[in-house]
Amino acid sequence: MKTTNVLITAVASLALLASGALARNASNVRQACMADRQALCPGVAQGPALKQCMKAHKANISPGCHAAMETAKAERAARNAQAAQTAPAANTAGTAAPAPMAH
Repeated sequence: MKTTNVLITAVASLALLASGALARNASNVRQACMADRQALCPGVAQGPALKQCMKAHKANISPGCHAAMETAKAERAARNAQAAQTAPAANTAGTAAPAPMAH
């Protein structure tokens, strides 16, 4: 039980750290890409339509915007990989095989 509580606390802590990193990445991308957004996708609302518009103009995106998006993408991939490694351990914490019976 104690091990399960420790794992739950660790997973919750990672989730909080990841959410802070996500917000920071979104802010960095928004700042770095503001001029590109205004020039390439004027009037397009935040969300899937903007993402699609920016993808359509990928060749015209400034180096700073491109770098911010690549950094955010790499950090997202690293978080996903770390979550994938953590999740199986948390899911199997209380499912150890029973000890063999003595004959």
